[in-house]
Amino acid sequence: MTGVERRLCPGLLVAAAALIALLLTACSPPAPARLGSPAPDFALPSLDGPSVRLADFKGRPVLINFWATWCVPCREEMPLMQEVYEQYRERGLVILAINMEEDAQTVRRWVDQGGFTFTFVLDSEGEQVKRYNVTAAPTSYFVGRDGVIRDLKLGALTRSDMQGKVEKLLADGYGGS
Repeated sequence: MTGVERRLCPGLLVAAAALIALLLTACSPPAPARLGSPAPDFALPSLDGPSVRLADFKGRPVLINFWATWCVPCREEMPLMQEVYEQYRERGLVILAINMEEDAQTVRRWVDQGGFTFTFVLDSEGEQVKRYNVTAAPTSYFVGRDGVIRDLKLGALTRSDMQGKVEKLLADGYGGS
């Protein structure tokens, strides 16, 4: 190796390492949902047409509920969720019900029959199910005004559980700002 080649090699190695690190970062999957971490943002189609983004609700407490029409506990929990929504919506509560991989017509029929008025979105490819590590239906995430996941519950919530968790979100009782 000549003197010039020896001087160029370390520079090329540093540049190559930086390029590899950049490519690995760009190709890595988005961060999964974790308690105490920011809730992963998403944009999903609503039943009413336009996409709904989680980031649009920053500054408000959000209950994210993963559910399906075939899930008996989900169906039992949904009317309680409607009651809690009606009780707390004036205080800023947002409920995003993310349907897991069902078609819009099936979901629409369920929503209309139940008279539910909170926001329903469709995860038809199951991308958010994976990203939020959903292994049971229903699964609920409670996101503080700061966008951080403050609590989660696998399985159905009772009305009092739901109210208690929402009250904590509204009072920033999970340590959020």
